[in-house]
Amino acid sequence: MRLLLFPAILCLAAGSAAADPPFVPADVNPPDYVVTMVESLYGKEAAKRNVAHHGGWTRIDRIEDTYRSVVHFSVNGVVGVHDQRSVSSTSFTRGFDLSYRGHAPRNTGERQTHLGETCTVWEVSRPGREVPSGSGLFHLSCITDDGIELWQRSIYGSNVITSAEATRVERRTVAPDEVKPPRSLLILDWWDREAPMAGSAILGSETIMELSGQSADAGKSIRTTRQRGQWQSMEETVSGVRRRLEIVHDSGRMGFEYAYDELGAPKRLTITRPASTPEDTATTTSAMWNETNRSETILGETCRWFHLMAMGDFGRSRCLTNDGVTLKDHWRLRGLEGVVQEWTAVRITRIPVNLDEIKPSAELLDPHVWGIE
Repeated sequence: MRLLLFPAILCLAAGSAAADPPFVPADVNPPDYVVTMVESLYGKEAAKRNVAHHGGWTRIDRIEDTYRSVVHFSVNGVVGVHDQRSVSSTSFTRGFDLSYRGHAPRNTGERQTHLGETCTVWEVSRPGREVPSGSGLFHLSCITDDGIELWQRSIYGSNVITSAEATRVERRTVAPDEVKPPRSLLILDWWDREAPMAGSAILGSETIMELSGQSADAGKSIRTTRQRGQWQSMEETVSGVRRRLEIVHDSGRMGFEYAYDELGAPKRLTITRPASTPEDTATTTSAMWNETNRSETILGETCRWFHLMAMGDFGRSRCLTNDGVTLKDHWRLRGLEGVVQEWTAVRITRIPVNLDEIKPSAELLDPHVWGIE
């Protein structure tokens, strides 16, 4: 039975936030450098951070207990690699906004000394106008005259919530390969894991669904789902413009999600792979779904409802046929009444589906799209 958790895994990976990029004043071009930092949460050491910079790229390696992340920042976008216990998630984002939450950074004029170097304190971001003066979250950075960040802090009132401070600064030549994301991140080598017979088609299904519920795109969104063995592809369009493509494996440890902006241009790509030494590899994501006593008839077929175990603000239910075809898909968020989104099948066709109909096209994995040249 097909019970996929890939979107939830992506939420967890994205929520395991990596470090913010170092702040750099607009008129400064930093030299090559490597900075070692220690992160703290409420004054207690929480993680180690290594920052390397060359040209238009900055790379941040971060280690927090068993969690590891590598994030590559450039003016064209962000590439982040997040290692979890059972999966490794790589995300690509175009046109990363370096305006720091939409607030214009402000030079406070304060000068400090850290590690024997002088730096200027910048107020990188501050609360909006709706927040009373003196309250809310402030983000500060101390920057050397040549553009190297020596510390950063998030302050609420008089309390330092999070901070990162340099313990070592090296101004040295940094090779491009030390900071740029490798092209290998865009190579998918999953497909032989199912080991189907060469050149054959395995019976599958194609389902067309329409969106209803509270979404602003309800009534004009179409989802097309194709299933083949352990693989499923799901494409969503809004008013005929492709907005999302998702490819997932039953294990929940292999997945591909491609998001587009309102004009259909590439916006974000996330690839999930099994971790190099995954724990509990025998456990599939179906164990996280609970069968309910409810059933429903849609398009003349009976389906049974399954509910995903609560995960923070995330909630999801699906109505599946005996052969694993989803006829309804509910998404809920805590604090909102009723269903946030509801997809309902309007057509089902059980047809042979080739693996090529599941795989993403080559242009979706073009390194130039994501600024990796």
